[in-house]
Amino acid sequence: MAMGAMRKPIPLFDTFLDDREVAAVAEVIRSGWLSQGARVAQFEDRFSKFIGSKYSVAVSSCTAALHLALITAGISDNDEVITTPLTFIATTNSILYQRARPIFADIDPRTFNIDCDSIREKITARTKAIIPVHYAGLPADMERINEIAKQHKLVVIEDAAHALGAQYRGKMAGNLGDYACFSFYASKNITTGEGGMVTLNDGEKAEQLRRLRSHGMTSTAFQRDKNYEWEYDIDSMGYNYRMSEIEAAIGIAQLSKLDYIIEKRNRNANILSSKLGNVDRVETQYVSPDVKSANHFYPIVTKGVSRNRLLEFLRRNGVMAAVHYRPTYLLTPHRNLLGLKEGHCPISEEIYNRVISLPCHQGLDEEDMAYIAEKVTEGIENG
Repeated sequence: MAMGAMRKPIPLFDTFLDDREVAAVAEVIRSGWLSQGARVAQFEDRFSKFIGSKYSVAVSSCTAALHLALITAGISDNDEVITTPLTFIATTNSILYQRARPIFADIDPRTFNIDCDSIREKITARTKAIIPVHYAGLPADMERINEIAKQHKLVVIEDAAHALGAQYRGKMAGNLGDYACFSFYASKNITTGEGGMVTLNDGEKAEQLRRLRSHGMTSTAFQRDKNYEWEYDIDSMGYNYRMSEIEAAIGIAQLSKLDYIIEKRNRNANILSSKLGNVDRVETQYVSPDVKSANHFYPIVTKGVSRNRLLEFLRRNGVMAAVHYRPTYLLTPHRNLLGLKEGHCPISEEIYNRVISLPCHQGLDEEDMAYIAEKVTEGIENG
């Protein structure tokens, strides 16, 4: 970089789109079939092969995926679903859509994932499910979570919105519970603009999911057109949660790049770990040797310095860091509805007050990562 030249800001997230996506979208447009059809089915098939699940059901968002998973799991009025508050509001909203009650377990202060001991403390006679969130792409302790679920006959729904490409003891995130839900929002490891996926191994539930995403219809418009049929029935009260052919075509192209994306994210995260691991007043997320993170972003926690001042320093210096997340029960809709106050999950609140999300996406090179680490260190040293 030339002396005195301004560094281009480093975004927290970046898409990896090129002529492959352009060609895929153009092909869909020329085909004349834009709504759910053959490409959605192809995307689902390729996604299942990557995850290792028997079934994948494409939907309009991860929120839709979570909602439909809860419906097919039988969650309804006054049931309790245990989850983490350190997540995006969609996780808990999906529970509330079913008139069920989100019950917040606190987090492990090293991994920032849901704490299994806290889960046990929260179980009651009304508990029906657990939704662990793989925070920043790091899988939760799924072996212990599944043991708890089996003991108490609970459904496990992975919120894997951050975790496409992550692994837990040799298995892909998305094949570690009864259901898993993924996001393809623009900031995620692969994107379709909007969109989501449910993965599972139960064929009957998969068929129920397919009908519920399309108003409860017994056949799709694409199936009727292909088979020269016109008649259908509605066998349940469903939703308009379909994925379009354009989104699926983008998703297929994105999947072909996923190994490269994960490799680059892992390399970038490793650079940050090597440079920040021994910096005073900074803690990094603990990743056990038998787990591989998808590195959706790279979280650090400040010690003895102002998180907000460091965050402002980074952004002034072109590192577009952010914060994930304010505990959802402290957000206005949930605060009003659930009536929970500060102190409900003290570890989650403490981490929220000290955490910063750093960029580590595939669009960054070694020079970018060194610059990010340099600015974190400089900001810490300047207090």
